[in-house]
Amino acid sequence: MLILLLILILLPDCYRTWRYSRRKSKKPLWEQLLRWVPSLAMVALLFLQVDPATTATIVEIAMGLFFVPRFVIHLFSAIGRPLRRFSKRRANWGRLLGLMMALLVVGVFAYGRFFEANRIVVKQMEMTFSNLPDAFDGYRIVTCSDLHIGSLPTDFVDRLVETVNLQHADAIFLLGDVQNAHPQELYPYASSLRKLHATDGVFSVLGNHDYSYYAPTVDEALRIANERETVSRQQQAGWAVLDNSHQTISRQGQQLYVAGTAFFADKRRHLRVTVPNKADIDRALEGIPPSAFTILLQHNPTEWKSEIAGRHSVALTLSGHTHGGQLQLFGLRPSRLLWSEDSGLYSQGHQRLYVTTGLGGVFRFRFNVPPEVVVITLRKS
Repeated sequence: MLILLLILILLPDCYRTWRYSRRKSKKPLWEQLLRWVPSLAMVALLFLQVDPATTATIVEIAMGLFFVPRFVIHLFSAIGRPLRRFSKRRANWGRLLGLMMALLVVGVFAYGRFFEANRIVVKQMEMTFSNLPDAFDGYRIVTCSDLHIGSLPTDFVDRLVETVNLQHADAIFLLGDVQNAHPQELYPYASSLRKLHATDGVFSVLGNHDYSYYAPTVDEALRIANERETVSRQQQAGWAVLDNSHQTISRQGQQLYVAGTAFFADKRRHLRVTVPNKADIDRALEGIPPSAFTILLQHNPTEWKSEIAGRHSVALTLSGHTHGGQLQLFGLRPSRLLWSEDSGLYSQGHQRLYVTTGLGGVFRFRFNVPPEVVVITLRKS
């Protein structure tokens, strides 16, 4: 992500400087350096230790309205130059096409940032399992992920809580990344989050952003204190935080197990930060009978195919983390480049994985991947 941002920001200036160096009549050095000021200021912002939500908002708007459109213009202009020489025409049609594409980029950004990111879509689906206890036939669960609440307006959170409660769920599962970087983000929304209600309760696991590794200028002692406060805040909201543990839900003498792991870390770095692996699936499932019906909550879906499917008797795994790339064009999502299971339902044998595209993001832009609340009704086959 950081490398991509640096390319989009700096490459046009590098290209423009190179072109000016080839001209016979050169502009004054101070004028050439002045053109670098916006790019260098943006790079400095990316590396400065400031509040992540504030940085994300500034970077997102600046990239959408200036840096990405500028990159597109220079890209098409660079492509058009050799074509102009080949066709022996004076006009660089690539630059004109670049201007048109840049306007399209601005339009897409404005729609995704100020309209689609504020929608809440409710997805209804049924899943059938042969080993589902009879007492849980028709059991309704609501799953949400990736609130990144520090980037959300208060009215969005209020609408979200109302939408979730209107589903009359038997259980609500929150799959991590409630915050961006630190538990203080939860303070303005505490009363709203306490209103989430389900018959058998609200269950949550922690995502990579919930461990405060992304908080600026935080030493390890303060980071651990923040992590404990994050867990405490969620518990104060009435949520059962599953940290490599499980709980039992009973109906008519039959049981359904809900297990949850801490964050499973893949080998990728996220925004210059490496979050260590904290997941212990064996500990989370310890004591659950192999024949029991188990739902596993795990923020990152990366581990499902290698560590869960075929190795553990988990009927349904629920994950988030990928955001579905937050952008989809013609069925193509950037998240497909990073995760083999990045959005929707996946099956291996009798086991299922559902990856929700989540609700928010450090960057609030979404295009054709609206914030979603997923309602799953369990059925006995």
